[in-house]
Amino acid sequence: MRNFQKRKKRVLRRYIKKRVEKAKEDINKNFIKKNVTIKVEMPRKINKNDVKNRLLSSIKKNLS
Repeated sequence: MRNFQKRKKRVLRRYIKKRVEKAKEDINKNFIKKNVTIKVEMPRKINKNDVKNRLLSSIKKNLS
């Protein structure tokens, strides 16, 4: 069971990383629009705030 949870975590981490990369690309494409809102589709049972914060920080980096 423990290994399964570890694997799940790993997969989710990879999934989030991909999402964040995608979001960054989208931001770079729409660089003119400073009001950037990004929807992130995520599997349930994952800390949404964590992903949101990561995305927001990446947006701030890109816009500054």
